[in-house]
Amino acid sequence: MGLEFQLIQGGKQDTGGRAPTLKGGGGGGTSGDMEARVSGIEKRLDKIDTKLDALGKDVAEVKGRISAMPTTWQLLGMILAIMGASFAIIRFGLGKI
Repeated sequence: MGLEFQLIQGGKQDTGGRAPTLKGGGGGGTSGDMEARVSGIEKRLDKIDTKLDALGKDVAEVKGRISAMPTTWQLLGMILAIMGASFAIIRFGLGKI
């Protein structure tokens, strides 16, 4: 730790082979190719934004389809109505034909 502290105090920071970090405070930091990196990120964000818009439309369509589906009680009512009509036809309608 003493050697590391001396390197930082002397203005030289040992980065262990990594790119130098930005200096804090008084300016003079290393920004290198920061503009190119930021523009690349902005392009990716535009693509992500477009994909999120399309995903939002798809979710809205799915919500619309789900809201149009019959409920459990509606399905049960239709089944009972069909069963009742079938019973009535079998019990009262076929004997008279």
